[in-house]
Amino acid sequence: MDRITYISYVLHQSHNERLKELALGLLNGTMTLREAESVSPIAEAEIKRAEQLYVNGEVDYHHVYQFVAENMNIAS
Repeated sequence: MDRITYISYVLHQSHNERLKELALGLLNGTMTLREAESVSPIAEAEIKRAEQLYVNGEVDYHHVYQFVAENMNIAS
């Protein structure tokens, strides 16, 4: 799993619906990380927090894998 996928997972755990939408946009490639950060100061802060969790290895990759399996749209 890559950095963006982990960040998407952490954002999707939020109670904020806008952050959940951003998470799915990042996961599915319809939005860049830079675009997501520019949405609001809250989004930028949460992305920074998610990056720290990723760097510190504080996210269980099994949960990330399940998130991807349930939410990634694959073009056919």
